[in-house]
Amino acid sequence: MPGSVLTKCDLTAANLSSVYAPKSDLNGTKLSAATLVGAIFTSSLMANTSLVLAKANKADFSSCDMRLADLTGCDLSNANLSGSNLGDSMLTESVMANTNLQHCKIACASLARVNASEADFTGCDLSDSNLGGATMTACIFDQARLHRTCLLSAVLTRASLKGTFLNAGNLLSAVLNEAGMQTMRLSFAFLSSPTSFEDLSGASLREADLNNASLNKAKLTQTDLTGSSLGGASFVNAQMAECILAKCDMSASVLKGANLTSANLEGTKVSDAFLLLG
Repeated sequence: MPGSVLTKCDLTAANLSSVYAPKSDLNGTKLSAATLVGAIFTSSLMANTSLVLAKANKADFSSCDMRLADLTGCDLSNANLSGSNLGDSMLTESVMANTNLQHCKIACASLARVNASEADFTGCDLSDSNLGGATMTACIFDQARLHRTCLLSAVLTRASLKGTFLNAGNLLSAVLNEAGMQTMRLSFAFLSSPTSFEDLSGASLREADLNNASLNKAKLTQTDLTGSSLGGASFVNAQMAECILAKCDMSASVLKGANLTSANLEGTKVSDAFLLLG
């Protein structure tokens, strides 16, 4: 079925397992509750397509145009969506475990409460998207763009965010313990919460850009921030025991009430910092 034209067709609950339909036109097609296991739709047009509750595990949607598509509750585990455009799409509560999303455009999309454990978002643009409540354990976000991305209460345990750009994002109550965040650029991000604090314990944020970040009451026990830029950052009442802050620039940072027991500050710049420690 290569090059098929199925625009606005109603294929609700259809069984299309293992179908071969690359470069097809499926714009506006209804595939809700359809079975698409192992199907191949490479380079197809799927804008405004409905895949609500579809079973699309191991399917190939690489290089597809899926803007404004509705994939709510869709099973995309082990699927390939690399290079696809999912801008403004709805992926709420979908299953994306082990899914390949390398270099996708997923700006302004909803990924709230998705299960994307071990998914690969390398080089993705997730700007202005909502990942609130998402489970993203051991995900790869290397070189991804998370500009104004919402990660409220998201679980990113053991995730890799090497070289990731996160600017003005919301990480309230996000869990990032044991995450690898080397050379991550995290500027003007909001991470403090009055009731539930971020867990960055044991995370590696070497050479990260955390200028002006708010890490009030954050858990940073044994976190490695070697060589990071922390100018103007706020660590009020943060738990930083055994934190590695060697060779950091903490100029004008605020450490009021912070616990720095056994922290490593060798070679760190602390000029104009507020150091009323706990």
